[in-house]
Amino acid sequence: MDNKTTFWNLLKTYKVEIPIIQRDYAQGREGMEYLRRKFLGSLKAALDKDSVDGSENLKLDFVYGSVINGKLSPIDGQQRLTTLWLMHWYIALRAGMLDEATPILKNFSYETRISSRTFCQSLCSPSLFKIKKTDEKEEESEIYTEEKPIANYIMRQSWFYSYWKQDPTIQAMLRMITGTDVKDKKNLDIVDGLEELFKETSEEEFRIYWERLTSDDCPIIFYLLPMNEFNLTDDLYVKMNARGKELTEFENFKADIIGYIQQKERDDEESSKWHSLLDPRNGIPIRFDNDWMDIFWKVKSRNSQVDHIYFAFLNRFFWNEYFIGADTNGKHLLKVGKMRLKDGSQTSVAETYDRFYSLFNKDDFTKYTGLEGYLFDNNEIPVSLFERLNRILNRYPAIADNLTFPKWVNNFAFIPRYVEKEDDQSRNEDQGKEKVSITTISQPERILFFAICKYLDEGEYEDESFRRWIRVVSNMIGGYNSMKQYVIRTVPHVRQVIDMLAQLESHNVYASLEKGHSVDGDEDEDGAIKRRFAEEKEKAVQILSHPEEDWEGKIIEAENYSFFNGSIRFLYLDAEGKPDWNDFEQKWNRAKSLFRQNASKEDLALKGDNRADELKQLIGLIQPNVFSAVIQNKSVFNNDSSSWMHFLSHPELTKTVHEFLIGSSSPTVLDPNSEYSVLLHILSDTPLLDYTIKDTENKMNESRIRGHREHWVLYPQRKDGVILNNDSKGKVLNHDSEFKIVYGKPIPDTDFFIGWYVDFEFEGRIFRWETEYHDTKIYLMTIPDSEGGYTYLQKEANGEYISLKEDEPAVSAERIKSALRNLINNTGNRN
Repeated sequence: MDNKTTFWNLLKTYKVEIPIIQRDYAQGREGMEYLRRKFLGSLKAALDKDSVDGSENLKLDFVYGSVINGKLSPIDGQQRLTTLWLMHWYIALRAGMLDEATPILKNFSYETRISSRTFCQSLCSPSLFKIKKTDEKEEESEIYTEEKPIANYIMRQSWFYSYWKQDPTIQAMLRMITGTDVKDKKNLDIVDGLEELFKETSEEEFRIYWERLTSDDCPIIFYLLPMNEFNLTDDLYVKMNARGKELTEFENFKADIIGYIQQKERDDEESSKWHSLLDPRNGIPIRFDNDWMDIFWKVKSRNSQVDHIYFAFLNRFFWNEYFIGADTNGKHLLKVGKMRLKDGSQTSVAETYDRFYSLFNKDDFTKYTGLEGYLFDNNEIPVSLFERLNRILNRYPAIADNLTFPKWVNNFAFIPRYVEKEDDQSRNEDQGKEKVSITTISQPERILFFAICKYLDEGEYEDESFRRWIRVVSNMIGGYNSMKQYVIRTVPHVRQVIDMLAQLESHNVYASLEKGHSVDGDEDEDGAIKRRFAEEKEKAVQILSHPEEDWEGKIIEAENYSFFNGSIRFLYLDAEGKPDWNDFEQKWNRAKSLFRQNASKEDLALKGDNRADELKQLIGLIQPNVFSAVIQNKSVFNNDSSSWMHFLSHPELTKTVHEFLIGSSSPTVLDPNSEYSVLLHILSDTPLLDYTIKDTENKMNESRIRGHREHWVLYPQRKDGVILNNDSKGKVLNHDSEFKIVYGKPIPDTDFFIGWYVDFEFEGRIFRWETEYHDTKIYLMTIPDSEGGYTYLQKEANGEYISLKEDEPAVSAERIKSALRNLINNTGNRN
């Protein structure tokens, strides 16, 4: 590979000056003990290995920057270069070679602060570091000995200014040289400094290390990429150094990723693939901080942060790769949905038991605990993942300005965005880090993320193919139910849709759909996902089979209309549920006349007033034999867009919807012996819905039909409902002046009440008419107390209530009056 060099040869060739725009030396900061231990340990391990052919060489990350008049100003690599310089200085000192090494070591300095530059110059003064052996005597002055920490020695010297104790770079350098007393979880000292690392090393061993460091065969190498040679720009300085003073989670992650690729290049049988990923001009390392950085830099935060969104994107990419990954038998790596545990029990969330999925489904962009969490089930990361990442991000700029989506997914951000809030820059007292918010990703959006990755992976951007692909994918994820929940909201749903989309050719999606594909897979609750896929196939066939007509334009116009969210099969399915495009125009015109153009799933659907006429007309066309399915699917009987979409797209209501949209006025014939027929009559031919769809106070406008206590009840959420198959209370109490309703919620112009009981007065006494199970009971209540309250008068005692069976002859007012008088006489004046 071109431009391979060692640190010693770098200093022999260039003067290296860390530019003033670079951040402080961060590898020596407090809190970076584990990073120092890992990096220093790898450096020493490389020096300890005796490899003749270079196979054991330690290849560090790329170093690149501008070279002007023989001076190298690093854009990236400052941290590693500083650590390498300190290690060369320390080994030269301990090997007794500082005099010989100083002329070359002086070629490294800092421009960031005068203090840092002066400190480096002082370290390169051999006379200040004359080593005194522990058995020698020296009366004249304090001289460094091996048994004293160098940091303590340096800070006591007259040339060390007291204010340097506040300089973060100088303190970090001293910490890297000497180490700290920080202990790990096992209460063992973390070896995080050069003195600690080489504690047991003899002077002879130091000389061997020095010879290896300064030879052309030094086992520690990296690749130098001069900026003027590779056309890097000065703007990259700002991009690479605006990410904050501390080493970020992303920087650690990036370093480990590159290190992993370098290790695989040395070890893997497919080394040619790994080798190409490390190309110095267009491989992953240089793209991380150049071309790819440009992508994220365009959406940086207001204080020029990019690491959080960069890290979040890569986490989402790893999630996606693992989610679609398969083993050698073609089985998904991630099991989702139902599974049986070791104890024999069954769970419906198998994915939560997968350590990889559990880690990345959190979408955490602030915590990195090591590359181990990113390894697939075989404890490796496949080379195909990095090849795909390379293709996707390299091709992304071509589509960046063309990522437009239908309105129902318009907030999706393939590249995460910062969410700017007033307190984003405030400090978290517990962690000492800035609070950061970025755009989240939902389950439907994970499908869209997969789809864009698939498109970029499979070829270059082309306008028409990309628009068509995104249209189909957006339609697949746009469905919602009557509860205003998106159909795709669980991991099995995501798996089902992705498996469907994986069969298609992203750059030729219509033709791919036309060929026909299997829609097998885990079934969603009501088959809505499969119906969406079948709809996209049908629309593709219609578009391709009639090229002389603009069916694509007509379909797209309808898909984007109102609350349809891409699903318009009710416009082309006939009464039998079969595709028939002959009535499309008539139905489409009818739909436009009924529904508001810009209604979303949260809005009222119809134009004009919130009236019940159209809903009652639709219900009046429903056949009793399919009404049970409507009830079981929790249809909400109001004018919300979500409710209308539920009816329009219900698979058992295709005949009803077809007749409704072509303007049929032939309602279903009432069958008094059919309970569903009676319910349909109540909903379509009485003023019940005229009231309930406008009743927000009692939340009756949120009602659905449910069975309870052997009755059908029109129930709002967590409220009393309307008993639909028992209106005897109203038939009696509403039509006789001798009855005075004391408490109850009658529905105007009907004989229905909201709730299970009504309190009424008759001949000076209070009664409560309750609908229980198959019985209706009327209880005599106590005489009102001073505050107007009353209770049951020995509720279940014989003679203190009357019971009316539902299967008895029709209840008449006169019969009730007679029974109530008997009840009063039997109880006398008891209170």
